[in-house]
Amino acid sequence: MRKKYINSMILWAKSKKPKPMMLWGARQVGKTHLMKSFAKSQFADSIYLNFEQDAELSKLFAGSIAPQIILKNLALYLNRGPITTETLVIMDEIQESERALNSLKYFNESPEAYKILSAGSLLGVKLSRSGFPVGQVTFLDVYPGTFLEFLSMTGELSLATYLENPERGPISLAVHEKILGIYCEYLFVGGMPEVISEYALNRQDFPKIRETQNRILRAYQLDFAKHAPREMVVRIAEIFDKIPQHLAKENKKFMYSAIAASARARDYSSALQWLIDARILQKVMHLSNPEIPLLASADSNIFKTYFVDTGLLGAMMNVPQKLILDQATLFCSYKGALAENIAAQQLHASGKQCFYWTSAGKAEVDFVFQIADGVVALEVKSGEVLHSRSLKELGRRFPKVALYRSSLLNAQKNGAIKNIPAYGVGIENF
Repeated sequence: MRKKYINSMILWAKSKKPKPMMLWGARQVGKTHLMKSFAKSQFADSIYLNFEQDAELSKLFAGSIAPQIILKNLALYLNRGPITTETLVIMDEIQESERALNSLKYFNESPEAYKILSAGSLLGVKLSRSGFPVGQVTFLDVYPGTFLEFLSMTGELSLATYLENPERGPISLAVHEKILGIYCEYLFVGGMPEVISEYALNRQDFPKIRETQNRILRAYQLDFAKHAPREMVVRIAEIFDKIPQHLAKENKKFMYSAIAASARARDYSSALQWLIDARILQKVMHLSNPEIPLLASADSNIFKTYFVDTGLLGAMMNVPQKLILDQATLFCSYKGALAENIAAQQLHASGKQCFYWTSAGKAEVDFVFQIADGVVALEVKSGEVLHSRSLKELGRRFPKVALYRSSLLNAQKNGAIKNIPAYGVGIENF
């Protein structure tokens, strides 16, 4: 049901000589399932290699990593026929084998058009430290399920199709309220495919959903001990444990002193970058001038961080399931942390690099991002009080910026500001 990824892989496979493709994303976002589903639906012949489950596989890459030799040895090891250019080769958990990772370069340089898919946990961390050659692979970013994907994966295909249609027109109040109710459940469940599957099987078993979320969080914590540099493990865990308190603050600007009174950037910046490279945290930098190119006026030393998945964030905060029934309370809880995080999550999944803007400490707009022909500013409102002084101030100073506000209300226009419903953040064609 995650058609945008499958469609990207189909286009990749149809190219004359595809570079090896690497699926890139946090643990448990569904990379393995996507690769296997793609192989099943698009290829008559495929092989699946998991370097974490089968340590012997790495030995096949210990000698020559010339593609023809590797594929010949793999065929012998798997007791199968020849592996040809018509075979899809899946290399999962490839970070466990340095030689297998390096072999992608030689597959790319081979005159034969082999089709190689790869993925792994913490690849961002691995590649940031290994100096993997740029340009040798095609990257496909995979994110937790968006709200549209959540609808599709839970049997609400008609609603997903309706929301995707740019010609749908205004949404009636009754339909808006129905969608908003489902969106609140999405806020609790989140976008991790395993959790969504649990929800789809039994929508009322929220304790079981929370149990699955906590299991994923424990897997993240185990990764720290297994994969992070020993000197960094404690500090990574400290930052991770403080994520709920950090996002529940009124001022969500990242402060090292919030980790511990004596914490300093020089001691914790590498640990923070590890979490960003692992795709567990998203970094949103401060912007002084919302004009193209945005990156030119961004300050990498002043930033906010958002968590990979709002459902997992809710589990860390121990958000009670009864809040799902009270939409306003759910969105406003924890100083709007869930509402703001889910907006960041949806924007990130739609491929937008986000920044935030402030003015002399008096005004702050949550998200600013670039589109094809301009800049959009988005303010996230967790309730129904829509003063938007900060957004108006940005509009006054930079009149070319398109002003948007998301809230629990249905779509409406207030002067220069266009209000979109909370669920529309990842859907609206800005």
